[in-house]
Amino acid sequence: MKEIKTIEELRDLSPERKLSALESLVESGDTTLVLPLVELLEIEKDRAVKERMLIVLNRLLPMSDFQDIDRLLKSPDPFVRNGAVEIIKKSDLPLLNFFAGLAGDPDRDVRKFVIDAISQEASAESVAIIRERLADEDINIVYTAIEYLGNLKDRESAAEIEMILFQSDNYMVVCSALQALANIGHSPRQQEILAHFQETENPVLIFPLLRYMASFGSEACLEFIENLLEQQPETFTKEVIDAVEGIIKTSKLQSLPESLRFRLLSMLDMDINTASKYEIIKILARTGGEEALQMVREMLGDESEMIRLSAVEILGETGGLEDMEKLKDMVEITDSDELLEAIGDAVLKIDERIHGDGENGF
Repeated sequence: MKEIKTIEELRDLSPERKLSALESLVESGDTTLVLPLVELLEIEKDRAVKERMLIVLNRLLPMSDFQDIDRLLKSPDPFVRNGAVEIIKKSDLPLLNFFAGLAGDPDRDVRKFVIDAISQEASAESVAIIRERLADEDINIVYTAIEYLGNLKDRESAAEIEMILFQSDNYMVVCSALQALANIGHSPRQQEILAHFQETENPVLIFPLLRYMASFGSEACLEFIENLLEQQPETFTKEVIDAVEGIIKTSKLQSLPESLRFRLLSMLDMDINTASKYEIIKILARTGGEEALQMVREMLGDESEMIRLSAVEILGETGGLEDMEKLKDMVEITDSDELLEAIGDAVLKIDERIHGDGENGF
């Protein structure tokens, strides 16, 4: 076949002939081919051909000092934009220099692409670019920026995210804001937020609200959780458990309301997974529940080593002198190294809690 010298000649060829012709263009070194090649790339349907075109561009763009790279980054075709990013990454060019100028592009797709592309870059520069998108006119970009800032744990954006949380009537934005603040672990208006959203009955909001409570909830939130368990005990199992555990930790609770303990105890009879049951028993045992402790003691004789390990761990955190003796007795009948190590750790924890010096263990 004759040698292809212009991109226009490629347009009407079959995919197989395009692939062959593109091989010669890789070696041409003709940087004037970049823009027409990009235009053809955007309308090409064959995936293999598109990938070969990017290989050609990867060769030609550095020869032109990347002067047309903006054209690729602003392409309406996501494949082209992503390909441009990969080309930049393989070069010595600072990626953020290009994106900083495109973050405010009039095209919403370009702005969205920018924050998507740098969302894994945990640098001050990339976070600052994403933070600016909190004021974007497109609500979907605001939602995405909030999510990324939460994943990046950007404390500086917390106050602005809280402001958006109160001002927005978009449920997806509100959910994203609650989750982001929980991820960040910083929320200056936490009491105001908790008071405002505890009246909600919208199940879409309840999931992120419980996650928020796991990070910032107070003892006052337990009534909301108890009412939720009364109405929908199986819907929010994991989120409820995480929220209660978080509140116990942040508020340093030694006990729970008896009515909430009853609700949690009732969940053990429901069809929930073993991990959730373990967490519930641990909560009840940690907060002074003798019935939960008795369950844990019975778990020491379970056939499953995983359950026995769980019981040993809980007793290490909550058990007393009686339990220390039971654990020591287990040593004589156990040949599992993992279980023996767990028993040793648990006995030392109980001994230190009882005697304060840890010298009477074994």
